[in-house]
Amino acid sequence: METLSFFKAILLGAIQGATEFLPVSSSAHLVFAQALLNVRADGQFLVALDLALHLGTLLAVIVIFRQDLIGIVKGCLSKQNPEGRHRGWLIVVGTLPAVVVGGSLHNFFEALFSDVLWAGIFLCVTGFILWSTRRFVHGAADYKNLHWPQALKVGLAQAAAILPGISRSGSTIAAGIWCRLDPAEAARFSFLLSIPAIAGAFVLEAGNFRYFQMEALLQTLAGAVASFIVGYASIRWLLKIISRGHFSNFAIYCWIVGGLAILTQIF
Repeated sequence: METLSFFKAILLGAIQGATEFLPVSSSAHLVFAQALLNVRADGQFLVALDLALHLGTLLAVIVIFRQDLIGIVKGCLSKQNPEGRHRGWLIVVGTLPAVVVGGSLHNFFEALFSDVLWAGIFLCVTGFILWSTRRFVHGAADYKNLHWPQALKVGLAQAAAILPGISRSGSTIAAGIWCRLDPAEAARFSFLLSIPAIAGAFVLEAGNFRYFQMEALLQTLAGAVASFIVGYASIRWLLKIISRGHFSNFAIYCWIVGGLAILTQIF
């Protein structure tokens, strides 16, 4: 494996931070960026690098939604906070599909991770998912008022996002809107769902960290810091975009980038 430069690591971290929460698929953009930057490494190292960058975005969402998390923890520890306990169960139900799908089809998804063509195709699919939200009348429900069947639907959308190119945030926010959630509340539930999803993927793939070479350690840490900073800013920006009703406009970007990726592989 060639040594990963600080520039490439920070750039990959910034891309991860920007695209993890924006509805444009972080996995697809990392696949594209690794190809464009000529990051040469075996598949296990790329998976491990991706996990390290995801840790940065995990910290960003924890920091922003720490009050929600504190409420959920208190609800699970105290019978006097049924609302917090209910929200905790919603997160559990929404996480189960990704656990089942990720665990049973783990090798299949890992093989697709470095495939630019499939990432481009699935990114175009993400565009249609985002565009479909225009056809739904936005509800006003708070995510805390969800019932388990609705949480399960959002969880199924998250499970589909294991495919590179299917945006996790895009599909889960869209599913929340389909369930008549207020768009901002759909985004909040999506971000909270990302916490166990990212943490679970880290645990599942933690063994790949043995493929790190010591000379790439500092560069990878720099990339993780970049993913945290950019991820934090991206969450704040997306919440503003959603409040203005421009969420579906990301579909155009997905179609353009996905289409270009497909063309580069065909021609």
